[in-house]
Amino acid sequence: MHYHFPTKEALASAVVHRYTDRVATFVGKEIATGQEPVTVWTRTFRSSLQANDGMCLGGILGAGARDLPPEVAAEVRRFFRVCLDMMEAAGLSPDSAAQLLAKLEGAMLVANALGDIAAFDRATSELV
Repeated sequence: MHYHFPTKEALASAVVHRYTDRVATFVGKEIATGQEPVTVWTRTFRSSLQANDGMCLGGILGAGARDLPPEVAAEVRRFFRVCLDMMEAAGLSPDSAAQLLAKLEGAMLVANALGDIAAFDRATSELV
């Protein structure tokens, strides 16, 4: 493991990078089928919440990004930038994209804290 990732920071950066790419690929394929972008993003975040019993990796690390090593913080910023850029490319205004991403991450946080996925559904009900 140390051959490929000489430090914990390098490993963490690689994990976040891979996570970002997986989310982007999945969402991109779903949107390419003609599905409504907001619905795709909402379902993607909900499935992450459900599958992982918690938050998405970007949200977890984003909360403490200022305290992360620079290379990990850069990958966390990349996650959020990729999400916003994809939302905007799908037709959302920059403000709408920021509001959607904040709502989805916040809804995940509340649902995770309460241990109640229905809290995510209530917070995002007007999106889908």
